[in-house]
Amino acid sequence: MLKIKKHLSKIIFLIVFSVLLCLFFSYKLLDVPMGLTSDETAMGYNAVLLSRTGHDENGRFMPFFILSNDGKDWKQPVTQYYLAILFLIFNPSVFLLRFSSILITLASSFLLFKFCKKIFNKKYAILAVAIFLTTPLIMIQSHMGLDNIMPIPFAIIWFYCLYLYKKDGKIKFLIISALALGINFYTYKGMRAVYPIWYCLSLL
Repeated sequence: MLKIKKHLSKIIFLIVFSVLLCLFFSYKLLDVPMGLTSDETAMGYNAVLLSRTGHDENGRFMPFFILSNDGKDWKQPVTQYYLAILFLIFNPSVFLLRFSSILITLASSFLLFKFCKKIFNKKYAILAVAIFLTTPLIMIQSHMGLDNIMPIPFAIIWFYCLYLYKKDGKIKFLIISALALGINFYTYKGMRAVYPIWYCLSLL
C-alpha cells in the first residue's frame, strides 16, 4: 500500500511539474520572438503538406530529405516528420509549431534527470535540470519551431546508454546507444560536424 501511494505521488508530481513547465515556457509563445523565421515557415509549411497529402512543397511523396525555400535549402527528416505527425494528430497552428520545441525540452529534462540521478543522486539531478532549463539558449530555442533543439534528447539517450553498457555490460544498452546516435545524425544539419566526434568517442 505504501509503495502504491509513493508511486502515485511520483506520477502526480510528474504531471504537475510537466504542466507548470509547459505553462512557463509557453508564456508569450506567439509574441516572443515576433513573427516567424524563414526556417520556421518552411518547416511549418512542409509539415502541413506532409500531414495532409504526404507530399512536400516540391510535390515529392514522403521524401527522406525535404527540399524547402524553392529548392534552395533542405531539412533533416527527424524534426520535419515529428512536426508532420503533430500536425496530423492535432490541428496545424503556429502555436503547435513552436510548442513542439517545448515538448522536446520537457522530454530532455526528464531524460537528464534520470541520467544524473543514476550517476550522482536526486539532489544533483534536480540541480542539473534547473541549470538546463534556465540556460538562455534553451529558453530561446524552446520558443522557436526549429530543429536546433532536437539533438538534445537523443544525445542524452546516447550517452546514458553508453554509461549503462559500461556499468552492466548488457548489449541492449549498446544497441540503444548506437540507434540514438544514428538517429541524431538526422535531427539537425549541424550534427554533420558533431557526429564523427561522438562516433569516435563511442568507439573509445
